[in-house]
Amino acid sequence: METLEETLAHFGIKGMKWGVRRPVGSSGRVEGGAHGSSSDAERAKEYHTRAKTQGTHVLSNQELQHLTNRLNLEQQYSRLTSTGSRTSKGAKFAKEILAQVAKQQAAKLASEAATKAVAATLKK
Repeated sequence: METLEETLAHFGIKGMKWGVRRPVGSSGRVEGGAHGSSSDAERAKEYHTRAKTQGTHVLSNQELQHLTNRLNLEQQYSRLTSTGSRTSKGAKFAKEILAQVAKQQAAKLASEAATKAVAATLKK
């Protein structure tokens, strides 16, 4: 019977999260950029920074259109993927009221059933 020697070895990078990979370029080296952002995102970020610091008048029509399209796409994606914020305040309020009414009705039915059971027991 063979014995296996168990060894725990760490070949990662200190501070890296499990399952997160760093982007590697064609040269085999890790690429720069904010967490592997796409070139479109990097360009939009640059345009956004310029617009915030110097105003939108410094951007060309094409640059402004690119920034606007990127921001719209990000907003649409966020709206489509958010699950918690889909319920309106009115719907949440109605749900709470229905839950309270259901609890009251359940208590009322239980009370009536208990009263009938006690009355039936006392008649015997």
